[in-house]
Amino acid sequence: MPSESPQPAKKPRPLEWLAGLAALAGASLAGDALSRATHAPIPGTVLGLLLLLGALALLGGVPRGLAAPARWLISHMNLFYVPAAVGVTVYARLLYRDVWPIAAALLFGTWLAMAVAALTYRAVARALGERAE
Repeated sequence: MPSESPQPAKKPRPLEWLAGLAALAGASLAGDALSRATHAPIPGTVLGLLLLLGALALLGGVPRGLAAPARWLISHMNLFYVPAAVGVTVYARLLYRDVWPIAAALLFGTWLAMAVAALTYRAVARALGERAE
């Protein structure tokens, strides 16, 4: 018996695509407004992503109109690194002066992120009853 292949997802209409892009921008702007209003030490874009995650959890999935622009933005993610690269070249002298504290912060931050990820994985695996190695 031949296996059935899943049908490809319908392409969103242009208005759906624009609505999805507007939803992404709106989440970012809402997070920024929330960050400014509460004087939170969390960047507005991070709060916007958390708001978007909450909205997607309430919806129970990603709407077709939102998935398409998100996929496009992710496929062009390397363009978002250009401003950071320009900043590195502009502030090269300052970075060179503070190379050791920056290197220490990067190494410690990386180690800390890896440790937190490993501990989180173990806790989630334990909660789900799976064996964490």
